[in-house]
Amino acid sequence: MESKKNGTMGWLGNSADGVAVIDADNRIVLWNKAAEEITGFPQEEVQGKKCYDIFVGRDVNSNTVCRKDCWDMVLAKRGEVVPSKEILSRTKVGKGVCLGVTCINMPSAEDGSPMLVHIFRDATVKRDTERVIGQILSLVDDLARFREQKRPQGEEASPTATPLLYRALRGPVRA
Repeated sequence: MESKKNGTMGWLGNSADGVAVIDADNRIVLWNKAAEEITGFPQEEVQGKKCYDIFVGRDVNSNTVCRKDCWDMVLAKRGEVVPSKEILSRTKVGKGVCLGVTCINMPSAEDGSPMLVHIFRDATVKRDTERVIGQILSLVDDLARFREQKRPQGEEASPTATPLLYRALRGPVRA
């Protein structure tokens, strides 16, 4: 394999995002400093390990996505584009983390077999924020429906009858 300090493998590791390069046997062949910071797993500990044993990734519906027969590697072996995704993973100390992952299918310099480059960032705050905003919008919808039910029969709703928060989040009320 080409030197990790030179060539493609060298510049892949030079990123503020976590980078893990996975070979066709699902073994980690590169793990950069940002990957260490995001996951808590040092490079020495993950080098040569199966990626699914480190990431233990699940999708948002808790389905296992990081496994021996990983769909991303199947696509890579077919030479197809691997879609970006969010996975629920864990740090070395077991803390849950949401990772935004972009995958790049790259042939090995040695034999041309597929290697999968995972570029990932901690998306936990973004995911949690979206979840809270969704809950707020749901509550605002419930409040708007409640106010609509309390309005006397035949009386039209005025823009002021709609909660200010609802209008701010949903946009102006149109007659």
